[in-house]
Amino acid sequence: MKKRLLACISILVISPLLVFGGLSATYDGWEGHPRIGAGLVPTSLGAGLSFDWQSGTSIYGKGMVGYFERMIWQDPTTGNLLDTNPLVYDQLRFAAEGGLAQQLGSHMLSIGYRISYELPFDSMVVGRVLESGVVTPVAGFASSPIFGPLDSVNGTLEARYRFDRYLDNRAKSDGFLLDLRGSYGINRYLSILAEAKGAKTLLAQMEGERNLFSLVVIDRIIASYDTGTQIPLSAQEKSAFGSKIRGFSTLQYPVALSVANQFDLRLNGPSVIHSAIFPRMTLFCDVGYGYGMMANSNYSSKGGMLASSGISLNFTLGPYMDLGYQMAYLLVGENLAHPGVKMVGELVAHLRF
Repeated sequence: MKKRLLACISILVISPLLVFGGLSATYDGWEGHPRIGAGLVPTSLGAGLSFDWQSGTSIYGKGMVGYFERMIWQDPTTGNLLDTNPLVYDQLRFAAEGGLAQQLGSHMLSIGYRISYELPFDSMVVGRVLESGVVTPVAGFASSPIFGPLDSVNGTLEARYRFDRYLDNRAKSDGFLLDLRGSYGINRYLSILAEAKGAKTLLAQMEGERNLFSLVVIDRIIASYDTGTQIPLSAQEKSAFGSKIRGFSTLQYPVALSVANQFDLRLNGPSVIHSAIFPRMTLFCDVGYGYGMMANSNYSSKGGMLASSGISLNFTLGPYMDLGYQMAYLLVGENLAHPGVKMVGELVAHLRF
């Protein structure tokens, strides 16, 4: 009898929620391992569900599993920058997150919690000599006072504000977007990320719904600040200075504070085969400045500038996948993964959801 009563109460509570709300899918796209099919084979995927009410309130949950390569440019004992022989290893990562979000017109506020587990392995190229130096076994740096144990569990409380009046249908991009994020980790670190982006379509020639040619200008400012004595590498992947300037490596120059401006001039179209293939050429110029303590160390950076310019050619295949190649000329600074090289090229691929 008690079970029936509990079931009836549950139905009475849940039914109105289902009437005035609905489920939707959420995606984080995918990444590729650079040693597997040049990074074009998806080795990770993040996806989940969001339950949305008509009031704009939603509850979301997402999961991710992936196999990655990491290249660390800090000495595991002192925290000083490495000029050669970076620490290279493979990683299996599991992550899950959930939270609550509220949409108010163009404004969105959310708060959630993310937990991840990372398991390190020797690199696929362990023992070989790359341009940057010898790839050593992971056992030699699996735990250190600078970035902690590579085999670790990380939990993070995350808050986000987003102002979105940005419209992008591939052919045209117009409007403004502001995205502010803060993360507080169980290791007592704080990470703040900010992005402001504006776009304007200068020219668009259409044939019905088919794009013949369009010219779009986009400018993006990205800034981050990290503080704490145990900032995990998963947080540094998003905030390191090298990740903000095209042509440099993700975990290069992990200073506390960095800001960068990315300028794009995009030439889009013409779309072919009923818009299933959409080409885009982008001329870009990135300039940034980093300053402060190196992550998790007493080593202070004097600050410095990085800059690059270049060109990328991308093809959107169907409605979701982007595939292309990018060439960046390093105006200021050096990508130590390619010592002495001024032109750095890389394949670029990701899913669009």
